[in-house]
Amino acid sequence: MDLVAGAENIIVVMTHASKDGESKLLPQCTLPLTGAGCIRKVLTDLAWLEIIDGAFVLRERAPGVSVEEIKARTAGRLVVEGEIPRDDLCLRIRGCLSRGKPPSHWVKPWEAGLPDAV
Repeated sequence: MDLVAGAENIIVVMTHASKDGESKLLPQCTLPLTGAGCIRKVLTDLAWLEIIDGAFVLRERAPGVSVEEIKARTAGRLVVEGEIPRDDLCLRIRGCLSRGKPPSHWVKPWEAGLPDAV
């Protein structure tokens, strides 16, 4: 079943790196795909990124996370333009992901004011 068929704005919420510290944001997906090129935005425990022309464009970073740390933990092509603001939503996502399951107060994107949230 293709869960992304016909979807125009796919947002992925994930950890930025594996438990071993290896980047999950790769130049190319290494797993079988059900929908190639359909992801537009990625929200990780470190950053908010958009995918434009095959590159991760850094839009916001979690408090306490430097742009250099994000660069070091991103294996795919990363574009950094200008001053990157901090965002508390990344911090809340970091807490949720570190517990291994969504808590009862899970952030709903449409209530959090995410850009172009569905």
